[in-house]
Amino acid sequence: SASASHEATNAAEAPSGPPAKPCFHRPNNPNSNLIANGWIEQQRRSKMRIVWKDILASLVEGRRPGEETTLWIQRQITNAASGRAELEALHQIPMKWLEDVNYLDFYGDHRFSLKIYNVADEFQFRTADEVSAKNWV
Repeated sequence: SASASHEATNAAEAPSGPPAKPCFHRPNNPNSNLIANGWIEQQRRSKMRIVWKDILASLVEGRRPGEETTLWIQRQITNAASGRAELEALHQIPMKWLEDVNYLDFYGDHRFSLKIYNVADEFQFRTADEVSAKNWV
């Protein structure tokens, strides 16, 4: 129909927003203690429903004695006072607590799960593509 092709044309001409945040990224700096990070979605329960929330996952290497290699899960929030975007830590998961990591294929929904010792529920994450999900695993 004419309206459908018109809408498609408008969508193509719309100004693009900020570049997409990568789902999996390894830093170029070899001295960085950041092993990998990426913007992915975490499955959360909200009022008896399952929702997906955008989070930043960062795998940080423990280098000093007593430091553990840890997966940080953070979300972006807006500081009410400054109006600036900030990161708020939701979880810190030391790698030694991980019991299992699995790639889950849900018909085009690219997910992976983390099973942590002595925690009943698995953490489930979703990425935009299969490659990034498998890179996290």
